[in-house]
Amino acid sequence: SQPTPLPALQAYNLTTEVAIINPAIPSLNLIVAIPPNTTLEQTPFELNASGYITTGASMTVTAKLYQGTTTSGTLLKSSGAVTQNSATASFWIHAKLIYNSVGGTLEGTVDFYINRGIVASTTLTNFPTGISNTNDPVAQFIISFQFSAANANNVVNVQKFSVG
Repeated sequence: SQPTPLPALQAYNLTTEVAIINPAIPSLNLIVAIPPNTTLEQTPFELNASGYITTGASMTVTAKLYQGTTTSGTLLKSSGAVTQNSATASFWIHAKLIYNSVGGTLEGTVDFYINRGIVASTTLTNFPTGISNTNDPVAQFIISFQFSAANANNVVNVQKFSVG
């Protein structure tokens, strides 16, 4: 995966779902990708995103992981609404994934850690198809966040977003 320009600090003074933006190219979402012809095929690999979330009031936060370049892509997993009370707390999104070009499907598990709580690891919500080691890229991933209340102090800072 190509290095991503991090950290990515993003304010959320709204209640709609928003993907993390690429700080180097603000017209694009922050994306990590699996390049073609890698040694990842048929081998479990990990995707990791981490940083902190700040809420300006008591509310819930929902994190999501997608395969694709926008929130119109395939939803792999959602944390569901997690309560965070006027605080700054660490988060992570961790996926253990596997694919093969014969079946052409991306499979695996995802877990979330938000506001000192774990959202247990479970299998993907959807299993993307058409995955092949010869695709360029094999797969791309984005993350998004949604706050239940608009507040000028709501912030997500992504310090790491990687696959491999």
